[in-house]
Amino acid sequence: MSRFKFCSSGVSLCLILTPALMLAQEGARLAVTVLDPSDAAVPGAKVTVVEKGRGATHAGETEVTGTTYFNALNPGSYRVEVEKTGFEKYTVEDLQLHARDFQSLRLQVRVAA
Repeated sequence: MSRFKFCSSGVSLCLILTPALMLAQEGARLAVTVLDPSDAAVPGAKVTVVEKGRGATHAGETEVTGTTYFNALNPGSYRVEVEKTGFEKYTVEDLQLHARDFQSLRLQVRVAA
């Protein structure tokens, strides 16, 4: 009897996890690279990705390469904001992401006056 319970638990777990794993594979991925006017990487820039329809926000910080990554984003319209002390704020207003997309943005920020 206990062997049957174990098998039935495994099947239930599999049935519960399968839709979640399938949904995760449908999400879009986004790489944001922040560069200065000389095309040098800007590490430590705060990057915020805002899902316009739901208002959900995802935040990241650029690495030494000037890049940060966002995974499992819902398909839809997004605003991307970049902030770093010493540079002007940079905004992309209408980035469209689709299921299973992998998009890469290279954003060149201006030195603040």
